[in-house]
Amino acid sequence: MKNKLEKKNMTKFDYKARKLGILGGVLVVLSLAVILPISVSMNTENVQLNNEIQELTNEQNDEHVFVIETK
Repeated sequence: MKNKLEKKNMTKFDYKARKLGILGGVLVVLSLAVILPISVSMNTENVQLNNEIQELTNEQNDEHVFVIETK
């Protein structure tokens, strides 16, 4: 086993790419932290609106039902 130090040849581009990669990862995490709660709230509102629309259409259909009685 060698006890030598190995030189890592990093260029300016490598340092910039590393910083950009870290910055990109942080932006992805922050955007998910903001977008996911908004998405969940919008989904629940959408379900509520769909339920209200369904109730209104059921009420509207019930008003137009005619019952004919024969004597």
